[in-house]
Amino acid sequence: MKRLLLLITMMALFSFISENNYVSDKILAPPGTVQLKDSLYIDKCEISNTAWREYLSYILIVEKDEDRYQSMLPDTTVWKTQLFNNSVFIDFYFRHRDYNNYPVVGVSYEQAQAFCEWRTDRVNELLERTPKAPYRKVIYRLPTKKEWELAASGNLDVEKYPYGYESTEFKSHGKMYNTFNCLYLRIDSTANLRSSVFPVLSSEPNKYGLYNMIGNVSEMVAEKGISKGGHFNLFIEDCKIKNDRIYNYPECWLGFRCVCEIVDNNPALEKKSNKKQKGKSKSKE
Repeated sequence: MKRLLLLITMMALFSFISENNYVSDKILAPPGTVQLKDSLYIDKCEISNTAWREYLSYILIVEKDEDRYQSMLPDTTVWKTQLFNNSVFIDFYFRHRDYNNYPVVGVSYEQAQAFCEWRTDRVNELLERTPKAPYRKVIYRLPTKKEWELAASGNLDVEKYPYGYESTEFKSHGKMYNTFNCLYLRIDSTANLRSSVFPVLSSEPNKYGLYNMIGNVSEMVAEKGISKGGHFNLFIEDCKIKNDRIYNYPECWLGFRCVCEIVDNNPALEKKSNKKQKGKSKSKE
């Protein structure tokens, strides 16, 4: 039971409920997400190694399902395709704490979908036990191409700003820096055209507050076999929002983030909110 409680606490990243806000009567966004439109939210960052390990821990400790646990392990051999320190990445990237906040890679489309389903079930269980939770039911899933492109646009015109940023570079202390974690064709970078993956909260967020929509790892969408945003070892020209990247199996450059769809608001809180609105209207009269 103690282990179960610990796991539920660890899952604060995935739920609408945190220690400080779960009793609030206000309509709150899920922690770690940004509202895209109406009842649709998206993760601020890519799913991390820590998040995936929490998922595996639940399967092993709570569900006690060794076979399912084994089937959900990332394929760390995907790093064999890289020319830099691949043995280090194979042995430590998913397991070592130094990479806790790096995006999980080496997972398949089916594994990503299973994670979304698990996250949905756990959060809805918690919502059921929390009368003052702002919502009754949610669904986590992979974003559609259209939803992903909307999020990546940062509310900018994609035709004019194909990366969802006003500039692909920024200046700091007299030096120019890359806005995204991908390969740039500058004269001073031609000597080292190989990059590496960054933590999920690295780089500059776009105007929606979303990190690494471009570069870092390419992100799966609901349409199977298609990923978006390019990745750390791809030239920037190939990382534009409208570009699709095809994949057939897990890759070292392929990860994902979830969208959260609210499918049922808490009627008790809605009624209370309506009463407050009516009271304000009467006082104005």
